Amino acid sequence: MIDRNIRKMAKRLAAMVKPKPFMTMLEYSNTHYYVTSATDGRQKWRTRPYQEDWFLAPTDPEVECMVCQKPSRVGWSEYVKAVIVFFSDWRRSKIMLVQPTDSEVQKYSTEDIDSMFDDNHGIPRLKGQLNNKKTKGALKNSYDFKQLVNGALIHLVSAATPRSGRRVERSPILFEEPATYDSPEGDTIGNLFQRAGNIWDPFFTIGGTPIYPNDYMEQAFKKGDQQYRYYPCPHCNHYQQLRWENFIKDGPDEGRIRCEHCETPIDYSNLYSMDKAAGWACPLGLDRSKQVLRNGVPIWRSQQVGPGMSYHRAAMWPELVARHRVALEQMKMGNVAPMQTFHNTDLGVPWADEITSKLTGDGLAERRKNAGFGNGYPWDGEEWDIPTGVLLLTDGVDVQGGGGTVGERLVYTLWGWGAGEEGWHIAHFEIEGDPQQPEVWEQLDVMSEKRWRRQDGGEMRVTLGCVDHGGRASKAVADFCATRSSRWLATKGSGFKGLPIVERGKAVAVNKKNQMMTKRGPKIYIIGYGASVDHIRTMLRVEQPGPRYLHFGKASTDQFLRELFPWVYVPKNRARTEYHWILPPGSQDEGGDCTRMAYVALLLVSRRYSAGTMWAQLARTLGSQAPVVKGEVVAPPARTSQRSGWLKGSSTSGPDRRKGWLKR
Repeated sequence: MIDRNIRKMAKRLAAMVKPKPFMTMLEYSNTHYYVTSATDGRQKWRTRPYQEDWFLAPTDPEVECMVCQKPSRVGWSEYVKAVIVFFSDWRRSKIMLVQPTDSEVQKYSTEDIDSMFDDNHGIPRLKGQLNNKKTKGALKNSYDFKQLVNGALIHLVSAATPRSGRRVERSPILFEEPATYDSPEGDTIGNLFQRAGNIWDPFFTIGGTPIYPNDYMEQAFKKGDQQYRYYPCPHCNHYQQLRWENFIKDGPDEGRIRCEHCETPIDYSNLYSMDKAAGWACPLGLDRSKQVLRNGVPIWRSQQVGPGMSYHRAAMWPELVARHRVALEQMKMGNVAPMQTFHNTDLGVPWADEITSKLTGDGLAERRKNAGFGNGYPWDGEEWDIPTGVLLLTDGVDVQGGGGTVGERLVYTLWGWGAGEEGWHIAHFEIEGDPQQPEVWEQLDVMSEKRWRRQDGGEMRVTLGCVDHGGRASKAVADFCATRSSRWLATKGSGFKGLPIVERGKAVAVNKKNQMMTKRGPKIYIIGYGASVDHIRTMLRVEQPGPRYLHFGKASTDQFLRELFPWVYVPKNRARTEYHWILPPGSQDEGGDCTRMAYVALLLVSRRYSAGTMWAQLARTLGSQAPVVKGEVVAPPARTSQRSGWLKGSSTSGPDRRKGWLKR
């Protein structure tokens, strides 16, 4: 029966179009949000005191961007999911979530997004909201694109391939772990910020763990108001930050924090009561020159979550002290990775050990000035190329572009090597031109024949060199090395896990399209990207002249030193169980690539010698005295071989004369 009561019909119609009452995201999350998991089911969310400002930011008109520089296990991942749920249900919007890699996008979609919409253990208010109907002209739901029935949209983007975020308008935009972004298109955050250009009230979040000083995460933190949380001491009520310097690391009070005012140890059991009375504040004396302002007021809210603020079992204060002790022991043995992980994931701060911080262009330029350690050669008034300690020369050539591309050239670096792989940088220059044309390689041929002057008056020629094979000029490189195999070898870098610095050469052929077709042709040597970068870092970390110390002279320009070691060691996944080397956006590594190839040439030459006598043999060939390296055996004087001719019988006479048994 049709209800013809006009008043009731009007009330129902008004209820359908009535706007929702205003509700902050904090109120919404405490009422409607659940922690969902396919294995653990659904649990009601409870906001911790230090997290409340995060949940208030999306509905605060004075906050455009919420930035959190943090350690792990502080609840930020659940906050990001809560933002997605709030803007999918209460304030229906077109959401964009940016993950570091495409594999992270797929994993997040499968483990986190899908669990929110699960009929059994998902968010109750999102049940049945995924639009799986096929509509003509509409995009089909996939792992990186979710269209909801209520009109909201969830768009997942990889920072490694940000082009999928072009020509779309999104808000909010959520950036996860920006310190690990490795984008070929430069500033990923800046480019994707433009996706909210026409939205009247855009909102962004940037959250993650920092890695190195001045990385993406720390830069974003400095653009905000830079808030730190202050906790009251339960003994004297003095407000202070939970600083790692105040943690007691040994003795009967190990695992507690010493109050900076009354110096009384504070136990971990007081954390919750302290947190309820704590507050965020902006300390004085910080660099605020990079803040994003509107009418003179910061519109980015950035907070530093420090050590010991989380309630997670792994973040308990005694656990932090115990992990620091293990990292310290590893660092004493030369392994700095655990200490890097401890500062990033447990303390939430960027970190680089003192020696690694010297591997920048400015740090290496300071080494170049140290003439007392044999740097800065040749010195004033002297005209020679190679210091006396050099016993072998190898070079590396990095091929850039080809076929008329911008910046096409050959980049050449020459290194000299002495006993114990002590290295001297001799030359670095570029040969302008198209690597696909023979004129460029003819100039390299001229350099190949050059004789380099030694400090003691002699001359040396380069023994072996490696050329970068790959890219647009692969065919030209293969042809060049095929006709000069005793002088030049083709090498190709590979990022596969577990590769050595250089593998054995494999014969391949390259067609005119720069494609490797068959297993016939000149050999190509595969260089392990991770292992070779690791080794160059190990050599650069040596600070005293001797084995594996690298010297820099006047040929080592500032540009070369900036390019020598620009790579950074970043985690490959959110769990930070595996790390790899990447080249930061905007950096150049031609000098480092050439150096890695020159070192590979040294390793290939060393295969021709006995490992224990190589440097002594080279020194004897040059007529110089090679320093003896610990563990190296000095080769005995070469003796003239005397063949006995046992097939034909010995020419010696007497009773011991051997008869030729082949004739018997």
